[in-house]
Amino acid sequence: MLSTLVSLAVLAPQGDSSGAFLMRPWVVQDHNISDELLFVAAGPAPATPVPFSTMDARFSHAAMLPAVTSPFRLSSFSSGSSRIVANLSDGRAVVTGPESWGALQFVVETIGPGAAQVYVDEVNGPGGIAGDIFSYWVDGSAIDGDFVGIVEKARDGQHLGVGQLADIDHNMTAVLLDGAIGDVAELANATFYFTVDRDSLYLFDDQWFQPAGTTVPCEKSAATILKITSSGPAWSSPSCFKTYRDLDCDPDDQITALCVDDQRKTILWAIDASHELYVATHDQEWDQPQFTGVYTNESGASFSSGSLGLPSGSRYRGACSNDPLGDMDDASFVAERMIGRPVEDRYLDRNCIEMALTRRSDRTSSEDFLQVFFEDLDCVAGSPAQITANGVIVDAFVVPATGGPLLREFPIPNTLYGMWRVGMQSFRGNDRIVTHLFEIAVSPF
Repeated sequence: MLSTLVSLAVLAPQGDSSGAFLMRPWVVQDHNISDELLFVAAGPAPATPVPFSTMDARFSHAAMLPAVTSPFRLSSFSSGSSRIVANLSDGRAVVTGPESWGALQFVVETIGPGAAQVYVDEVNGPGGIAGDIFSYWVDGSAIDGDFVGIVEKARDGQHLGVGQLADIDHNMTAVLLDGAIGDVAELANATFYFTVDRDSLYLFDDQWFQPAGTTVPCEKSAATILKITSSGPAWSSPSCFKTYRDLDCDPDDQITALCVDDQRKTILWAIDASHELYVATHDQEWDQPQFTGVYTNESGASFSSGSLGLPSGSRYRGACSNDPLGDMDDASFVAERMIGRPVEDRYLDRNCIEMALTRRSDRTSSEDFLQVFFEDLDCVAGSPAQITANGVIVDAFVVPATGGPLLREFPIPNTLYGMWRVGMQSFRGNDRIVTHLFEIAVSPF
């Protein structure tokens, strides 16, 4: 199990995308499209974001916050299902245990002088940087291959169909799983945490910003975290979760990226006035803070500048942290059975191909499928390829000559539950030129 997030340096980008996160569906905000939460499906680009409420009616602004006059904007949000790697005592990012790993996905709005080249390339590239999602596997993670300790672009904003993200969450999409695990998904997403854009604060009731059981005045702030909880289709009225004072913020600050870990009682966030990430750890009842301050890596250096390569002048606009092989609570149960974990990654050319594996998350029938998604296929276009499950060929095909994004899908036989190793191999003549191997727990939900 992980207890924190770590790394000492950011290496140069190794390819266009990070394969482990290519297949993630996302819930996002892009205020240039809509003030509502948006759903971006997994799969080949380009995607077309749709209101998340069309997938689950509970998640419209009118359903979540009926007492607030629309339109209004949230500056950040979290499902509470993040898994944040942070030491309880000092908030440092440290990976412990032989099977532990952790990853952070994040959005960067602007970069400061001296930022890592991966960000510079995106600022200067088509579409800019504000719609892109980046990923980082923490140093020390039990992930084979060359994913660990590297910042990569996980999804391009143009692929996602967005231009300027305003926070992200991939755990909320668990509510779209079929009825067989509906109860689990409900438990994982029963609480919605959010902060209010400072320009919308006037629309929100003063009492919602007042901590329960106290008469101490607390002015409205875009750095105060509110929460609502769902019971069936209905949500509770907003209540104050953590004030800006609890987070050692200034009342004029605005939180722009938010991860809440309900299980480990930890919060990770960014504000619009700093390039740092901040972390707060608590006891098991959320009552007693243990540490509040700058998020650091194992050596105690800034995680933002020391690990992610984002120096002073940079700003975040979204984050989602995960450790799905940690404690097996409901959210981890869902994650382990939905996300392929890379265990081998060999190329003749690292920029050649990206692969991701997932269990299909938006099933509309009782059939159960695994999906394999590929990008950057130009180097193997026209070559034969095969997908194997525990060494057995389950799919054979020729890589399309266009070399574009490719989605392959195959059913899961009910008799083959267990831990699967799913691989993709591509050949040039008799020579195997690319091998990917992912591991996923395949079991009835």
